Amino acid sequence: MDAVRCYIGKHQNHWDQNLQQIAGALRASVNRSTGFTVNRLMLGREVNTPASLMFPRKGERLEEDNYAHQLVNDLKTAHECARNKLKAATRLVQLRTLLRPMAK
Repeated sequence: MDAVRCYIGKHQNHWDQNLQQIAGALRASVNRSTGFTVNRLMLGREVNTPASLMFPRKGERLEEDNYAHQLVNDLKTAHECARNKLKAATRLVQLRTLLRPMAK
């Protein structure tokens, strides 16, 4: 909700007209727990932005079969890495909870 609040500002009567832009920005933001964007974890790639369309990266285009295999491998790698980062974050929270002084 903070993202909605920051984006809308003083124009609170029209917040629903901007949800697509806010959702797109949130999906393109790196999650601090996983280290990945939602786009990367759900689509296996980042989505095209206006800047990436204007200034494309030079690289090889994959054939459809190779693209599908590469996409599956990329998704597996991203999910495995995200799971590891979430496990580490969970252990850190548990450790902090154990080390927190007890309130009397």
